[in-house]
Amino acid sequence: KAVYMPWKQTQSHAAKVEVKNVDYDQDPGMQFQRMLRRERDVLARSLDTLVQRREQILADLRALARRVEEVSQAVDIDLEEVARDELSSLSRISDADVAPQTSEGINQLLECNACQRYAELSMAIQAHEAELRQLLEQREAFEAVNTTSVVLA
Repeated sequence: KAVYMPWKQTQSHAAKVEVKNVDYDQDPGMQFQRMLRRERDVLARSLDTLVQRREQILADLRALARRVEEVSQAVDIDLEEVARDELSSLSRISDADVAPQTSEGINQLLECNACQRYAELSMAIQAHEAELRQLLEQREAFEAVNTTSVVLA
């Protein structure tokens, strides 16, 4: 029966136990693990970027919604102001206060002022509508990007 005595190893036994110098850079399993780690890191960075972009898009959408609300309120305020101005100018001058021959001239003058104010208001409304359309297009674009980033995430 043989007893194992490491201090008395023979040369032949040492050759059998010799540890191979493994080059881990050449090991296919290690190469695959490194590739997986790199891919995981790239995907994690991409996901972080997408999450940050999504948060930025959501903030932009909130700001856009506030701007759309402000513009729509501005249009409503302009319409109310014009209506108040026209009513107050009409209530100051009535047909009973003016002689019949000048009533027609004053009515023409009021119609002219009303037409001019209407034209100004129409231009302002068109400008507001154009701005609203632009803001809505931006919002749709942001929503499309947001949907894409959510799908990718």
